[in-house]
Amino acid sequence: MQIYLKPYPYRTNCNVPYPPREDDKGFFNIKKYPGLIKKVPELAEWPDLANCIEQINEDSIFATYGCDRGTEQLPDLQLVWSFVNLYFPEVLDNDGAKAEGRYNEIVGNFLMEYARDTYGNTNIEFIMNPTNYHDFDKIKKGATPSERTLLFIGWSLNIKILGVGPTSEEARDLWKHGIERTTEFLVGY
Repeated sequence: MQIYLKPYPYRTNCNVPYPPREDDKGFFNIKKYPGLIKKVPELAEWPDLANCIEQINEDSIFATYGCDRGTEQLPDLQLVWSFVNLYFPEVLDNDGAKAEGRYNEIVGNFLMEYARDTYGNTNIEFIMNPTNYHDFDKIKKGATPSERTLLFIGWSLNIKILGVGPTSEEARDLWKHGIERTTEFLVGY
């Protein structure tokens, strides 16, 4: 297993919560309303990712604000990937240097826990995201950025998991190993 802490690669900040868009159903507050997990289209037919999202929101100090998954076929390799975006549900806990330090501590503890895991070609990336935190009660469908109430710009954590193998079954197995280790760690943190 390879574990990475990467710098923020995007040009714009993430948004929590975020309204529905053409290609997205928007933010689901699964921490507060667990039944909404059934409405997240990215979790359809991906029970291991759904289990990860459900357990994080039920049994950990974190909440999720986004996820996705997919597969890719290269000439000699198969890829299975997913990502989960995390934040602290007490929104102000995501503000400033203290939040940045907490997220870095979490990644460091994950590295100490799993650095010796040698289970195949599984990659886990942690990416610190500058994140715009908005008033949760003022997000509505189609709201433009100027119609949202920005509380502050803080941090969130994106976790990407990738399984790489010669067959789709092996790639899926390696990805599953990564999602299980990640879920186990976050729930136990």
